[in-house]
Amino acid sequence: MSYSRSTILACAFFAVPVLAQAQLPVLDAVHRSGSVAGSVAAVSAAALPQSADGSWSGTIETPGPAMPFNLVIKTHGDSVSGTVKRSSGDVPLYGTIKGDTLTFFYTILYNDNPFTVNLQGVVSGDSFKGQADYGEGNLLSFDLKRVSEGSAL
Repeated sequence: MSYSRSTILACAFFAVPVLAQAQLPVLDAVHRSGSVAGSVAAVSAAALPQSADGSWSGTIETPGPAMPFNLVIKTHGDSVSGTVKRSSGDVPLYGTIKGDTLTFFYTILYNDNPFTVNLQGVVSGDSFKGQADYGEGNLLSFDLKRVSEGSAL
């Protein structure tokens, strides 16, 4: 299959992020439909993960009152890193994102022993909801909202 120079240039100009993820399927879609904008929108929605980058603030349910829960997340392809902002000291987080599902973990010291918390949730626009697994069936729900750059966590 061959592509016209204008098709390739249009894809390169309008869809660089899409090409990095989907590569030739984008060119095939554009070539078949003849519409760069429609094809790029359809492919980008299916091929790219939901953006989780930014600062997140909200609460995590506990057996007692809900507690503040704040994160800073940065994605690198399908890898995730960042920081859990804690009153007793920030800790790094590491994980992955696949589509709109973000899975990550962080480790704290509990009674001088390392304790890892595993979390999984769904990012939808500026909302991030899911569960934290504290082990032995202890699942706690969290509900976060993306906050603007100038907002303090």
